[in-house]
Amino acid sequence: MTTVILVIGEVGLFIGAKAADLPISGEVIAFFLGATVASVPWALWSVALTMGGGASWAAGGAMEEQTGHVLANLGQDWVVFHNLPFLDGRGPWSRLVDVDHVAVGPSGILVVETKFTAADLDVGETRRAKQKDAIHQVRDNAGRIAALLRRNAPDLPITPLVVWWGPKVTRNGDVLSKAENVLIVRGGDSAEWLPLLTGPSQPEESIRRAVERITKHQRGN
Repeated sequence: MTTVILVIGEVGLFIGAKAADLPISGEVIAFFLGATVASVPWALWSVALTMGGGASWAAGGAMEEQTGHVLANLGQDWVVFHNLPFLDGRGPWSRLVDVDHVAVGPSGILVVETKFTAADLDVGETRRAKQKDAIHQVRDNAGRIAALLRRNAPDLPITPLVVWWGPKVTRNGDVLSKAENVLIVRGGDSAEWLPLLTGPSQPEESIRRAVERITKHQRGN
């Protein structure tokens, strides 16, 4: 819109000036041409971001940071990892999978998937397609963490958790919804659900080994 307005304004100015037989200096022409040229990249970027789904992707990234801030409130006894990469598949069909967050602490392991939506969503409606996709994704990620720790800390319980963010995300039921052994929460309710994620204390040695193994994995070892 900015580019269009500038072009229309320039055309109107030049036509009006010519009709009134008014001179237009080279500096004025250069200014308007410069403003138009400068606005084109911004206009193209904005269109690409909106039409290509980039706005949603950018919001999702911001919400991952927000979930990270929430998990930091688990306390000093918890170690939180972000954006753990895993290679899924083999050969030319392999792809890189990102696990949003993994928290290791006194009561075990949390595998957390952050989701953002601009649409209406009740976190308790677990049969919706968006919910099912998120549930399956975090379950797969929990399986990846379990496989990673199979030799080092197989006794630690792993809890998959989906955290939903968005202006129209609501909660009409309990603070913690559950489906297929996956916990589902609304990000804005973290003060209520965060204390509920703790459970029975686990062996300190297992926790230490789990932290060490995940740290090595994050470093590429």
